Amino acid sequence: MEIFKRLFGRKNASSTPDKAAKRIQNPIKKALYSRMHPESPEMYQQAEITLKEHRGAELTNLVREYMTSSDEVLRMRASSLLVDFIEEGDKSVVPDLIRALRDNCESVQSTAAEGLGKSGAAEAIEPIINAVSGAYLRTYKAAEALNKIDPQKASAILRDKLHSDAVNKYEWATMLVSLQDTSAIPILKNYLDRGAFDSYDKRFIAKFVEDHPAVSTSEEKKTCIICHTELPVTKMKGAGDKWFCADKCWEKRGTVLPTGIGTDCPLFHEGLCSAGDGGSLCSLTQGHYATDCHVYKIKK
Repeated sequence: MEIFKRLFGRKNASSTPDKAAKRIQNPIKKALYSRMHPESPEMYQQAEITLKEHRGAELTNLVREYMTSSDEVLRMRASSLLVDFIEEGDKSVVPDLIRALRDNCESVQSTAAEGLGKSGAAEAIEPIINAVSGAYLRTYKAAEALNKIDPQKASAILRDKLHSDAVNKYEWATMLVSLQDTSAIPILKNYLDRGAFDSYDKRFIAKFVEDHPAVSTSEEKKTCIICHTELPVTKMKGAGDKWFCADKCWEKRGTVLPTGIGTDCPLFHEGLCSAGDGGSLCSLTQGHYATDCHVYKIKK
């Protein structure tokens, strides 16, 4: 606990919490120590009162030392302290909380998102969204924070990500629903129809779409690039500009064009895609169909 020795003095750190707190002269340090090591509810409550009275730069600077600790528990307590004692709209700790979004502790990330929502800092919108896909931040925690900052700006970013990010579509969709973005309903319905969320519990998304029938759209249709039949997307398989009839043309998709990029694929034999069982969107054993599949790279 080297950080305690730096903050409160080497001698005090080895004492019991109650004795150590009594030896500390600085009222902010004393209250901070008592808050971190309460011996009783009364001690904790008094520390709360003192810290609220003295919140400001000195307290913030003391807590910042905890934010860089290698001790996960200290980082959790520090992030909680920052959120508890910053004023609504206070942006002074925004850089600290944005850094905390990258912490490998879920509790620290969630508390950081809460604090950023309390700060109202627009520059925190994209870091909060990125923390959902890059680490442990829960979608509902991110949505709560974004709702307090600028839900319209956040929704615009999320709609773009829903289109461009094939890996985290479910996360972006659930956040759009949490933000109650009715303008995203046509997009969400199209992805529901395509089965994009079938591997997840999609009831949350489906109910949101069903609850707003006036905003919803008719079922999306696509044209098969083999037989040229136009069908509802729920009866098709594919992506981008390459869609196939699910029943009769999906397994023939490797014959779209028997020459070109696809011919150097080790899984492309006698004009057919031999990977997988033909029952899923991606026939690769690794990678992603949109960027790595030779069959899907073939141009007409």
